[in-house]
Amino acid sequence: GVQTCALPIYTSGYLIHRNENILRAFSDICSHKGCSVEIAKEGFLCPCHNALFEAGTGKVLRGPASHPLDEIPVREENGKIIIRD
Repeated sequence: GVQTCALPIYTSGYLIHRNENILRAFSDICSHKGCSVEIAKEGFLCPCHNALFEAGTGKVLRGPASHPLDEIPVREENGKIIIRD
């Protein structure tokens, strides 16, 4: 479905990252065991087993996860972020 949100970096099931002109969204489901990933100072963190993902790319920075977070198509229109999954 299509969801719209203001610019919080986390919204129901999605992690949103903006860096200069790049807007990216990722699933908040950890690729290791399916726990919900949270925003941390060092990136996106899975509290279940301490896996760490890079906020701008979803890449694994620290295991035990071995696959990046799933990227979700996202765009901005008229100041609103639109996520399409």
